[in-house]
Amino acid sequence: MLITGTKPHISLRAATTTPTIALILLSALLLTVSCRKEETVIRASKTEIPQASRFEGGFYLLNEGNMGSNKCTLDRYDGDSRTYWRNIFPWKNPGIAMELGDVGNDLKINGDRLYAVINCSNLVEVMKLADATHIAQIPIANCRYICFDSKYAYVSSYAGRMVSGPGDRLGRVVRIDLNTLTIAGECETGYQPEEMVIYGRRLFVANSGGYNAPDYDDRISVIDLDSFSPAGEIRIAPNLHRMALCSDGSIWVNSRGNYADIPSRLLRVDPEDFSVLSTDLACSGFTEHESTMYLYGHDGDGYIFKRFRIDGSDYSASSAEDCGVEGIRYPYGIYVNPWTDELLILDAGDFVTPGKILCYDREGKLLWTTTTGDIPSRIAFFEGK
Repeated sequence: MLITGTKPHISLRAATTTPTIALILLSALLLTVSCRKEETVIRASKTEIPQASRFEGGFYLLNEGNMGSNKCTLDRYDGDSRTYWRNIFPWKNPGIAMELGDVGNDLKINGDRLYAVINCSNLVEVMKLADATHIAQIPIANCRYICFDSKYAYVSSYAGRMVSGPGDRLGRVVRIDLNTLTIAGECETGYQPEEMVIYGRRLFVANSGGYNAPDYDDRISVIDLDSFSPAGEIRIAPNLHRMALCSDGSIWVNSRGNYADIPSRLLRVDPEDFSVLSTDLACSGFTEHESTMYLYGHDGDGYIFKRFRIDGSDYSASSAEDCGVEGIRYPYGIYVNPWTDELLILDAGDFVTPGKILCYDREGKLLWTTTTGDIPSRIAFFEGK
């Protein structure tokens, strides 16, 4: 990540300027440069939220930032002090960079480290969980999402630069040694792989095929982790994206459809026999908490926010319960606070100005809201000391 700027150009012509005047001008210009340098130091801002529930823990929030703007930022919420800190990375790392990079795509915690996947900057930023200070950067081309087992991190990658038209380049999963933070292998997937989950000794990878639209990929790639080689595929639905391993051992994944005659859907996959159950629930994002699935999507008329039990037998839109939330312009993430059971929804707003995080109780009552960075997208919860 490079931060570029315009250096002030100082030109003093001796033939028309006396030494005294030149010295005065030079001092003024140097003072101006010094002031500009001070102004580029971005300090974290904080907001106290007295109406929030107190709990021993908190979360980091990754703001995606508009593509090409180099405005990916990191926020932090402390549940005990009920304080929300915006843009803490440059504050904690003044010698690294002004921002995290271009397009923050994923954020996960593993042990005492925080991992941010920065898509267009082609890197994984590794930080200390305690205070988000920089540990390392791992270069991975067009990286997307990350997951972990005991020894390795696995990062999905489009395997090359961004393209604006059809691309026949297969994606890959890059394996990272957690001890050395170096690349320890690669395995080919389908086209433009997205989120992943680990079940047993297999890695399941959702492929989107977004570069080949409207001919999207419709497969989940299955990778054997012992040999780190392809172990099969599951044909499921076009343009796969989000994926989660739920508490009952099932895998859930959403298909974004083709944005025309095939709508978005939430699907359930059995990781043992690879059977697939498709619901009629429109789904752009989802999360599970204590056997309850929470999701949002666009059903053609507007955004819906639903919940249902995953241990039931009916996963239809008509049987799912409405979450009752209101006031969201463009939902971009949904989470449940594991300590308070409150629903957190990220609102990207207009995608070019700061977004919002909104907290609701189980009945859909808005408890609090605060401003985030541009395009809030991912939350990673951490436990208190």
